[in-house]
Amino acid sequence: MNRSTNKRYEVSSLLVLGSFLVLAAIVSPRLNHDNDSAAVKDDISAFFVVMNSHVSASFNQFMIVLTEYGREVAWIVAGIVLFVFCG
Repeated sequence: MNRSTNKRYEVSSLLVLGSFLVLAAIVSPRLNHDNDSAAVKDDISAFFVVMNSHVSASFNQFMIVLTEYGREVAWIVAGIVLFVFCG
């Protein structure tokens, strides 16, 4: 990689990080005491959309099984699946 490519990655990384920090500050309850703002309302509605989106009963059951057996078993199985199917 040459120097200009590295500089481009550094600048884009800083822009993404800065955007994240600004958005986090806008919706943070510690910094933003105005819970009636549009950004906070949109954040709350997006939270409920994600939390209430159930793909299927079988997917829910799969996630319950993963929760019961813990991340140790889940990562072992994920590693085996990646090894078998991805080479």
